[in-house]
Amino acid sequence: MFIYSNLIPFNMKALVVDDDPNWQGISQRGLERVLGAGNVDLAASYSSAVALMETNKYDAYLLDGEFPRESGNPEGLGIELAQRIKEREGSFDRIRLLSGNKRILDQSQELGIITYTKSMADEDKGYKDFMDLGADIQEMLGL
Repeated sequence: MFIYSNLIPFNMKALVVDDDPNWQGISQRGLERVLGAGNVDLAASYSSAVALMETNKYDAYLLDGEFPRESGNPEGLGIELAQRIKEREGSFDRIRLLSGNKRILDQSQELGIITYTKSMADEDKGYKDFMDLGADIQEMLGL
């Protein structure tokens, strides 16, 4: 669950990468409760995420594990993008990955990426619940 904060760090920004408008909206609203309105950028594709990363510095990244290239074919691009961010940032520490795909969840955990499931049915398999993401991001950012 996202926790409301009285101390909003206006200089902190997050990037949400998800091709599903519903998940984009849920993620954006939750992160804006932590970071303040206007401090969350949205991308629906790999190339738009990379373009935003080239012109902005982000304190947190929330990635869908599976979103399409511009061709529209779903692929596990969340992990590929997380690896690109790691090259830039030096670690996976500021990245959280969401997925309903067990293969992607397992692969990202093996790499050391903190993962959250979009499916309540997966909670008993050791994946973190999306509802705990807000508190985790606050802790990650030192809020």
